[in-house]
Amino acid sequence: MRLIVSKTLLFTLLFFSFSMQAQEQEWSLEKCIYHAMEANILVNQTLLMVKDAEATLGQSRQNRLPNLSGNTGVSWNFGRTIDPTTNNFVTQSFFSNSYGVNSGFTLYNAGAINKTIKQSETNLKALIQDKEQAKIDVSLQVANAFLQVLFAKENIQIAEKQLDLSQQQLDQINKSINAGITPAAERLNLLAQVKQSQQALIDAENNDEIALLNLKQLLRLPPDEDMVIIVPEDITHDTDPDLITFGEA
Repeated sequence: MRLIVSKTLLFTLLFFSFSMQAQEQEWSLEKCIYHAMEANILVNQTLLMVKDAEATLGQSRQNRLPNLSGNTGVSWNFGRTIDPTTNNFVTQSFFSNSYGVNSGFTLYNAGAINKTIKQSETNLKALIQDKEQAKIDVSLQVANAFLQVLFAKENIQIAEKQLDLSQQQLDQINKSINAGITPAAERLNLLAQVKQSQQALIDAENNDEIALLNLKQLLRLPPDEDMVIIVPEDITHDTDPDLITFGEA
């Protein structure tokens, strides 16, 4: 009984694992864009620059606050030494310690602190805009590469249909030639058309591979990564795309 339960549980886990792997191989346009934003070097650089600018702004604001520092010292002398309290030579161990606290703040510096804060705020706003622009650029690049993959796959289907049609026409002409209805020379034209359709299918498949490689390069995926492209459903154009913000898209 335990063996049957263990086999059932193992089969369930394996099926669930295979299902998750198959699901992870599916790539929609949205998934491609978000993955590219996480993997793109330029976007990550702008994110680090924004964080650095935020830290700089925080430091600039803290310069308004007073500073405080402390120190302590301990000494232990033995043998013939000078007593620091009497400035006389003594031959005995002497232990001493000291403490100190320092504090200060800027009363006036020709508005340098406020100007530095404003400059830091301006730099931060500029870097945030650069970050958003980098995301938009990456999104457009990925979207264009994704569309190229869809077009390539559509061209494969067209080429396959054209090859199938040419092959059907060749089969029909062969039947007519065998029946003595059509001259044998008519077969040459259709045979050439079949060869051209085969070449067109090969070209379409090569273009599909190239389009996939370009998309993988943008996503920083290995060339041998298995990708199942999800074709989006019909999209309605009820909104002007120029009026849509990046967050809404």
